[in-house]
Amino acid sequence: MSGSAALILDIDSSSSIGDASRVQPKAFFQLLQSLGQYIVDPLDILELVDAEKPLKALDFCYQMDPEALTILDAVSLCVTVAAYAADSQRGHQMLTILETILPLFMKHMQNLTMKNYDLPKLLMLYLK
Repeated sequence: MSGSAALILDIDSSSSIGDASRVQPKAFFQLLQSLGQYIVDPLDILELVDAEKPLKALDFCYQMDPEALTILDAVSLCVTVAAYAADSQRGHQMLTILETILPLFMKHMQNLTMKNYDLPKLLMLYLK
């Protein structure tokens, strides 16, 4: 997902008006945040799927993975791919994703800590 998103992210910071044909970095960050949380499906779309529930991954390599993907998981995935093949197209895409989400993640963490949250408890929340 990150490789595809890197190509359509609006990373032009010189413009005060975003490009409507591109994804805004904040919207992408919010999407990544939502992957780490359970969200109730108000339309109950999963009921339209004719399969055993809960859905399970077909690939054996994903069977023991948690269902949620945190921001730190996304950052660590990007760092791993970029470190493995920094000069590849995929490596450049991961660096674009990092360049986009890290400032937003740091701002998010700063806002949370300013609300008098306990920092170790907050970090444990993201390290789950």
